[in-house]
Amino acid sequence: MSRKIARNEILSLKPYKAQQRDYPVVLDANESPYPLPANIKNAIEKNIDSIAFNRYPDPEGKRLKTLLSKFHNVDVENIVLGNGSDELILYLICAFSQRGYKVLYPVPTFSMYGIISQSLGQKKIEIPLNEKFDIDDERIIETAKKQKVSLIFFSYPNNPTGNCFSKKKIINILDNYDGITVIDEAYGDFSGKSFLNLVPKYKNLIISKTFSKIGLSSLRLGYLIANRDIAEIVEKVRLPFNVNSFSQGCGEIFLQKRKTVNKLIKKIINGRKFLYEELKKIKSLKVFPSEANFILFKAKDNSDAIHNELKKRGISIRNLNNPGLLQDCLRVTVGTEKENRLFVKELKLIIKKLS
Repeated sequence: MSRKIARNEILSLKPYKAQQRDYPVVLDANESPYPLPANIKNAIEKNIDSIAFNRYPDPEGKRLKTLLSKFHNVDVENIVLGNGSDELILYLICAFSQRGYKVLYPVPTFSMYGIISQSLGQKKIEIPLNEKFDIDDERIIETAKKQKVSLIFFSYPNNPTGNCFSKKKIINILDNYDGITVIDEAYGDFSGKSFLNLVPKYKNLIISKTFSKIGLSSLRLGYLIANRDIAEIVEKVRLPFNVNSFSQGCGEIFLQKRKTVNKLIKKIINGRKFLYEELKKIKSLKVFPSEANFILFKAKDNSDAIHNELKKRGISIRNLNNPGLLQDCLRVTVGTEKENRLFVKELKLIIKKLS
């Protein structure tokens, strides 16, 4: 009976599959590899005493939003909090999915844009990236106008390719498309690039950010920054008490201890540089430049074997091998210095074994 009453879009949906977490070295999910520094951990432990666990959290997250507004120099009314970026993507598609309109995004990219669209019964349009992993702005503009597109998503830097799309091309889209454009800056801390300063100019521009990539993955805490009219519409579909008290408090502490967080970000950027330079030395690999906290590389005809061999050695990375631009591609998250060196060492041994 359940399959008879389930929606066809759900029955045909290919869900997101997170990889197993029981490997000694986990470099597959683009998390921070570093545990919380002592000063942040101590502040969180002290904050626990002030939480009324028997009460619902602040429904508006006033303290957290106030700190975010100061950090980003925006009004509190421009911010919407979410239980991770995925929830905010869902809210956006719920809010701006007028019947007959579609969601558009380039591919390959973050799979949840498509998964959530299909889950909500929203038709989706996927525009392939070019060989340099950049967007085709003119095709996107033309398609958006002809196909009645209400939402366009850009991952910036893009997951899984690691690059930032051409700013000039995105601005061209903003200038010539009057629907909602979402710039997902989940990895923006590692690129130093943002479209945030353009929100006042472009009334339909939304910036999405998260704490997940800089040390709080387990708490699922994200937020949107947009013009007030858009924020008010999104608030209409936001679930009550969607961000718990503990997560709100941790977000506040991360903003208050930003100098410490920035040191971790710098370590990850240095680790990315090390990985990129070491992987480039392996002649059988094609390594793509990255502005995120991971690196995409191509291992022709050996990607599946390399992935399996690494798992046997206790190292988990992401196997993205699929026909198209990601044929033979693997993605490795930047780890600690020890993890990075171990990964490179084992990868070289595996490639030698397979050659």
